[in-house]
Amino acid sequence: MLAIVLFRLMLGAWTLGPAAYYNIYHTMLGRLDQFLIGMAAAAVFAHYRGRISKGLGFALAALALALLTAWLAIFGPLNYPLNMLSFTVEALLFSIVIIGFHAAGGVRGRVGRALAVLGSASYSLYLLHLFVGAVVLKLVNQWAPDLHMAGFLRTLLFVFLPSIALSLLTYFSIEKPFIELGKKLGPNAPTEVPAP
Repeated sequence: MLAIVLFRLMLGAWTLGPAAYYNIYHTMLGRLDQFLIGMAAAAVFAHYRGRISKGLGFALAALALALLTAWLAIFGPLNYPLNMLSFTVEALLFSIVIIGFHAAGGVRGRVGRALAVLGSASYSLYLLHLFVGAVVLKLVNQWAPDLHMAGFLRTLLFVFLPSIALSLLTYFSIEKPFIELGKKLGPNAPTEVPAP
């Protein structure tokens, strides 16, 4: 994994320059360290899950969220040269958030169920968020070119919330019905035994 990060640093520094973040974002090589960090975090959690108390889990999640917020808001990870390390840092911090969240027992009740539904629709969200963001922001800029608001609020209102709404719609109307159909037609589907 260290070799991948070092290769990406060299690639970004010597060939891509300030555009490293955007070029690496769309490559498998650029995301391989995130995948490996996620797998390593799952292995660590499986091995140490009984040794992490709920309080420690909550503290880890809160600290990692604070560091992630600082990383995204203060340090400007989209700016060169930090953009070459941005995905690695985000993956490390998100993995700590997830480990801490699970060790703390997660969220129960309606909030927990709502988060589970969002998790189910996360693949749709992954597929649609760039498209929704590009289209909706272009429309907003045409309709209200003088609309000035903080970047976070603008992204929340015009990218994140519409992306979640569309993702939930596509999950429940397309993805979930086809998953159920696959279960009925797949290799483990129940078969009728011919009458003797």
